[in-house]
Amino acid sequence: MDCTQLPSTDSNFVYVQQYFFYITCGFGAISLCMTIFLVSQHLRHFTNPFEQRYIVRIALMVPIYALAATLGTKFYWISEAFDAVRDLYEAVAIYSFGALVLHYLGRDPEMRKQQLQNAKRVRCCPNLGGRTFLGNVQLMYTQYLIIRFVTSLSTILLLATNRLCPEHVDPKHPMFYIRLLNILSTLAALIPLLFLYWTVRTIPEIHNKQITAKFVIIKLTVLMAVLGPTVCELLVSKANIPFFKTLSSLDNSLIVVVLSHTMQSFWMVIASIAHVLCYGWSEYETADPNLVHPNAIYHAYGFQDVYQDFVQLPDLIRQSKQ
Repeated sequence: MDCTQLPSTDSNFVYVQQYFFYITCGFGAISLCMTIFLVSQHLRHFTNPFEQRYIVRIALMVPIYALAATLGTKFYWISEAFDAVRDLYEAVAIYSFGALVLHYLGRDPEMRKQQLQNAKRVRCCPNLGGRTFLGNVQLMYTQYLIIRFVTSLSTILLLATNRLCPEHVDPKHPMFYIRLLNILSTLAALIPLLFLYWTVRTIPEIHNKQITAKFVIIKLTVLMAVLGPTVCELLVSKANIPFFKTLSSLDNSLIVVVLSHTMQSFWMVIASIAHVLCYGWSEYETADPNLVHPNAIYHAYGFQDVYQDFVQLPDLIRQSKQ
């Protein structure tokens, strides 16, 4: 099946696409500056590396989303490739958020279990394996990272071989199974994280970390990426607004791609501001900060901890079966 994607030759669409591209660039520049400011402050005051490494990884979600939106608006006919890279880093951010919450509970399993004794886990959440509650949560957000890597790579390969039809919903087409696997994997990761959040939010030490705001902003960012195209399609086809009525005269599928990426870029401005407020560096400040901590960048983006977690996966799987 040949699914070759080509740029539009409609001059009216090209004009609108360029207009949205410049807007997306502006939003992307703002969110990038905000993220650089936030990350640089954490790297200058890198006094709690085991906690801050997750924060700066989550913060990097914003410029990667913004870059994917900008490139997706400019090269709309192959936007699925940029979305695949975005989705892969989304998995890294979700993984980092889960690991950050576990770190708030304690550095080792015994400390975490002791903290959970003060939480209303039995009353508010499913048991999720009893004594292996935290292990099951970790297993679920780890599988999300693995599945996203596989599906993102598959998407890029299909696009490179002209076998990717983004609008295809036929079960005989590989895109159907990629989307289905992504949905199942996302639910398997986010639902346990929701239970984890609901469990630990009442613990005073974690409540003071603005855990609710952090949870809400990362979930909204994921939802915007998932629901954005649907919202844009409804705006173009149903909204009784002159601007969107004008857009409805153009190729619907292409204008939805461009408009959804522009909305995503706008949301990244909001997300970057929220990250500065929620993931502040004041509690890590030192009297004499470095220009950039010597080992901060390597510790934050070396992902050695991710490798260690993968090594421990067999143990987590065995515990989940108990």
